[in-house]
Amino acid sequence: MDLDYDFETAEAKAGAFCEAAEAVISNVKSMEQTREDLRLLLERTRTFLNEKESLESDLRNIEALSAKARELDKNRAAMSPRVRRHVDDYKKDMKDLKEKIRKKEAELRESYEEYEEEKVRLATAENAQIEEMKNALEAYRGEATGPLVT
Repeated sequence: MDLDYDFETAEAKAGAFCEAAEAVISNVKSMEQTREDLRLLLERTRTFLNEKESLESDLRNIEALSAKARELDKNRAAMSPRVRRHVDDYKKDMKDLKEKIRKKEAELRESYEEYEEEKVRLATAENAQIEEMKNALEAYRGEATGPLVT
């Protein structure tokens, strides 16, 4: 029995599969970049958190000094101008640190929200990519079982 192989159909199927594979590769590279972006965002978030903890530690130190300053403030009339200046400096430093902490907390919240949004977007993209790969594989399997011989 002499059968002719249908090269045109086989080439068309191979071309379609190659295009699907290239699209999958492109999407995987895009997801890898997104994952790297998420890693950098997480690193930045951790940096903000460390800075916030450092500022909170500074604030605790300032508050301890401020408590001493308040005690001295009770006797302010008897204080020398130099001591009064130190008390005022401590109060100003505490106010400045509280403002820095408030700003860092806002940055941290914003960074964390951005991280969560990117994480959800990546999960959605990965799920879509998996479905696309499954569909491409099923399509290829469906075409591969079709007649290649005429």
